[in-house]
Amino acid sequence: MEFYNQNWFWTGLFTLLGSLGGITFKEIISNRFVTRLEWQKRYESDLFKAYNSLYQFATFARRFIWPPEDIARDYRALLDSSYFKDVKGNMIFFNSETRQILTEFTNQSMPGDDEFDPDAFEAFYKNELPISLRRLQEIVEKRFDLILHEND
Repeated sequence: MEFYNQNWFWTGLFTLLGSLGGITFKEIISNRFVTRLEWQKRYESDLFKAYNSLYQFATFARRFIWPPEDIARDYRALLDSSYFKDVKGNMIFFNSETRQILTEFTNQSMPGDDEFDPDAFEAFYKNELPISLRRLQEIVEKRFDLILHEND
């Protein structure tokens, strides 16, 4: 008996293969979607933590720098603080303006550097630093206003 010459054999075989192929294809697509969704959730969680640490740093720094006692020592302590270290570790998550402001903080010449200018440092500390810190807070607030209050 040659059942492979029968119509019912080929109909059943193609139905079986089609079902298995469809199920396999659906599982592949579903697994890719789930993997992508998990990656997206992890990324957004890390992004939220990065911006939260940035906001904490800016708030802490604005309170820490005023009134100034020894501005060079205070500034060095600010950059050595755990707040700034958390922010620096998350630089990849920030937009270019934020990265530029943070880079300016780390590139600021300090006492002991060859190109140190005490007057320029004092002007930076008293004028530019508070403005830059406030700008960092505004960046974070604007970003999260768009996310958290989009339906208000």
